[in-house]
Amino acid sequence: MKNHAFIAATTYARAGLSVIPIRIDGSKALALRSGERKTFEQRIATEQELAGWFNRQNPLAVGILAGKVSGGLECIDFDLDAENIFPKFAELVNQESPNLISRLSINRTPRPGYHLVYRVSNRIVIGSTKLACKVIFADGKETRETVIETRGEGGYFIAPGSPTSANPYRNNHSWKHHSGPRLSQVPTITIAERDLLLRAARSFDQAT
Repeated sequence: MKNHAFIAATTYARAGLSVIPIRIDGSKALALRSGERKTFEQRIATEQELAGWFNRQNPLAVGILAGKVSGGLECIDFDLDAENIFPKFAELVNQESPNLISRLSINRTPRPGYHLVYRVSNRIVIGSTKLACKVIFADGKETRETVIETRGEGGYFIAPGSPTSANPYRNNHSWKHHSGPRLSQVPTITIAERDLLLRAARSFDQAT
């Protein structure tokens, strides 16, 4: 019997997304041999490869590679303080483009956080980029923690359908669809719309 992770992985692959396996030890590390990552930055995994990773008793987590191989896919990852920041971000975007947020594929992550996922119309996506950071003082030291970043060319993120065991926070949360189209129906937006999203995200940077 096919399990939930395998069904999700094959659905994503058929939608043109490059699926990769992620370890379920909470590290979010790739479960690939050395050099294999480059392979799946160039092509979509076969159903046989997907079955080896996911159609088993203890399936690996379902990762998605962003960038050209997935049709110009990009993810904006809201992590630290997401419950507070994301609604404010959405309000900023809606002031300029009232329908944009509702058109995006939005998933919840275990921290809890949010993934906003879309394809860019020209299919050109740069590498993963930090958009907003926060300065934190602890034990007399100043550190910067990432609040919002992109997963772009060569980057990856964990997708709905992944087992809860991959959650590094051990809070019983998983990766789930939140709103908008499902990841398998990820929308394509214009370059101008992408610029608006990135500009709104950068407005939350506190470390400059």
